[in-house]
Amino acid sequence: MSDILIVWPDEQYVMKTHTKIPKRWAYLIEIVSYLEKFTQYSYDVVDCLDPKFSIGEVMGLVAKNKYKLVICVSRIENIVSVSFLSDKIKKILPNTNILLYGDICAYAPNYFKNNLNIDAIVTCGDWEISISEYADYIFGKKQLDEVTGITYKQSSIWHSHKKGNYVSDWELPNTQSKYLFDLNTYNTITNNEITLSVGRGCPFDCKFCTAVITFGLKDRRKKPEEIVAYMKENSKKFKSFKLFSPTLTYNTEWVKTFCSMLIKENLNIPWCGTTRIDTLNDDEMKKLIVKSGCYKLAIGFETLDLDSSHVLSKHKEANFLEKAESTVKFFTSNKVEINSLMMLGIKGQTRENICLSFSKLQEWGANIRASAYSPREYIREWDADSTKNLSFDEIMAFDKMTYLNNEIPGVSYSQFLDLVYNTENYKKILNY
Repeated sequence: MSDILIVWPDEQYVMKTHTKIPKRWAYLIEIVSYLEKFTQYSYDVVDCLDPKFSIGEVMGLVAKNKYKLVICVSRIENIVSVSFLSDKIKKILPNTNILLYGDICAYAPNYFKNNLNIDAIVTCGDWEISISEYADYIFGKKQLDEVTGITYKQSSIWHSHKKGNYVSDWELPNTQSKYLFDLNTYNTITNNEITLSVGRGCPFDCKFCTAVITFGLKDRRKKPEEIVAYMKENSKKFKSFKLFSPTLTYNTEWVKTFCSMLIKENLNIPWCGTTRIDTLNDDEMKKLIVKSGCYKLAIGFETLDLDSSHVLSKHKEANFLEKAESTVKFFTSNKVEINSLMMLGIKGQTRENICLSFSKLQEWGANIRASAYSPREYIREWDADSTKNLSFDEIMAFDKMTYLNNEIPGVSYSQFLDLVYNTENYKKILNY
């Protein structure tokens, strides 16, 4: 029987299924790979995305194995299931400890403390460190006040966290792990693409992004040679590789080194990544990206309208549009697919400037991927307000696919949702 259960509960999720997978590699499988390597405990690992597992199967495992520790991945999209599961686990095993980790935990720790029957929350630092230290506490190897990065309950009283720590070098997914479930579930959805966290942390701290509250302000990178070696070793198992980093091209020299190594070894391994348009100014880097096998880049524009972009503190350069057009056309002319990441509901947006932004991107040859502008610091502000009773409905509203913070003049809510899910037909939707 296993010591610990790690579970990603069901999601109340409105995004397309393929968007669920990349963060599962980073938020679950990399964490499990670290725990497998650096701890001595035995685990059961369940992702309820797998159709073989629902909350019912999870409850069966809990009743059978009597785990001393259950760890739940907690995100905006599964907060209802986390609440339900933690309550039922405590009814079966009142003395089992429940630890939550995930990006929403740092935004709304008071919600979890006040509404869920749990024992601890990872609120800062790298998750795998806090998880391994808390496991050591559960199994008598550490004192509770030695565990970093958590808010914890002791004798019905909650205690604030010690400052979290960061790993010097996190683990890439161990595709040989005995703890992994059937990866065909992931591979079928993503056309056999694996995600690797090549970077953690981000210096930009955008209002709508969880990167900073999750992994800090400092941009941290794995060594390029480690990523190249991993890709080479696993090139027959996976069709392509997604390089997961909040802003892949923030570190220009890292990208140049990585691409040059792929080119030198003549690996011809398809890869993709996500970045910001203002970190794609180095011409040598762009040429190396193309030559090294990059087949797609997702680029965060959010908006091309300069008035609404000022709300996000973006696109301040006088010649921003000219540079953006040149960059997009360079990649598309070299057969690199560009997915422009756009947001709807930023103050200052109108029907007209949205149409103008989308039209320019299409003229440049880019695809358009729209979502709702959801400044998640609102959750943190509300959670910290002792007079406000934050509900899970309010938290779930910030899912980037249904939330609308600012009404857009000339765009109804029905049209807004149609734009999110049917973006390419924006002219018809907006009668433009």
